[in-house]
Amino acid sequence: MGMAGQKQSLVLVSFVMSILVSGISATLLCEDLPIDLCAFAVSSSASRCILEKEVSSQGKVEYQCQTSDVSANEFAEWVETDDCVHACGIDRQTVGLSSDSFVESGFVKALCSIDCQNGCPNVVDLFEKLAAGEGVSLSRVCEVQSMGAARRAMNEVENSHFASLSAHSLNAWEASNAALSPFGSLNPQGSLDTTSPAAAPSQI
Repeated sequence: MGMAGQKQSLVLVSFVMSILVSGISATLLCEDLPIDLCAFAVSSSASRCILEKEVSSQGKVEYQCQTSDVSANEFAEWVETDDCVHACGIDRQTVGLSSDSFVESGFVKALCSIDCQNGCPNVVDLFEKLAAGEGVSLSRVCEVQSMGAARRAMNEVENSHFASLSAHSLNAWEASNAALSPFGSLNPQGSLDTTSPAAAPSQI
């Protein structure tokens, strides 16, 4: 794990500990979350948290964690884990909620992976809703991604196979087929040569 990952893990542990210390009645508010934990989190009121970017009059970029109007009733008081951030290919610095990530093949591959689909229900639920907003199901997105990956793999195998054929092997293949063909072979100009050797003149 890199330094950034270790730092995020420490922030997550510190935040969870602060909730435990403050008591069972503690409420998770998006506005109280550290910036590094905001995206993909869900508040106690089951509202998804979103990272918002603001630019001050001096041109300074600042980030704030805000409560969105998107609900996630099954995931109240949820802070996404580092494992799911990695498995699903998501970024904690993601601003807002958008389906733009679906155009990135690398992201879709991670999102549709077994680890993400089976182990990260909060992330899957979010992107199922984002996909539905575009008029398509997440399962269909993953199906298309899988078909595309299989097609690319087949193309790579075929290209590798044909590239490995040498000129010698191609010439041997042509010679073998010409010997078996009743139509003769190709002459050096590339046309079909079906002529037979001329007969010797007869002796008178």
